[in-house]
Amino acid sequence: MFTQEIQNKAARYNVSPRDVLFAQLIAAGADKGDAYISIYHASKCKTHETATAHAADHIRNNPGLTLIINQFKRSKPTPQKQETTETEEEREKKEERRKEFATRSGILRNLADICDQLQGKEQLQALQLLAKMQGLDKPDEQEEEEKRVYFLPWVSGCRSCALMEVYKRNQAQKEG
Repeated sequence: MFTQEIQNKAARYNVSPRDVLFAQLIAAGADKGDAYISIYHASKCKTHETATAHAADHIRNNPGLTLIINQFKRSKPTPQKQETTETEEEREKKEERRKEFATRSGILRNLADICDQLQGKEQLQALQLLAKMQGLDKPDEQEEEEKRVYFLPWVSGCRSCALMEVYKRNQAQKEG
């Protein structure tokens, strides 16, 4: 029912094979109460608190469990960064690619290349993005016709109003 490795470890620490599995769950980060209920099918534990208390008592009464838990925690594989051995040529290509994406024309060129490889809805979205980046989604702005406004000061019949007098003074100052 249990593997030979679990049975050997149980015999070494003078515990049952279920105890070894219980220790593995705790070392892996499982809650003590949950681990106790799942391994021992504790029907006498009505609440999570009582299961946690039973688990703590079980660990306290079996000193081998503490040793097994610590051993599993130490031997738990830690995520390690994989060392990449990239060549100088690969680094240069990556740097060129970064520089290409740093410019607007590089992004547009890559997006146009990608559009050829896509189909359906993805291609439509890529084309819309390309058009938006190029400014093709905006309607063409037509240059407004140049409007000229003419002011004919002597057309009006009022040549003696205050506004006309200010205008005459300004004209006299400009000329003289």
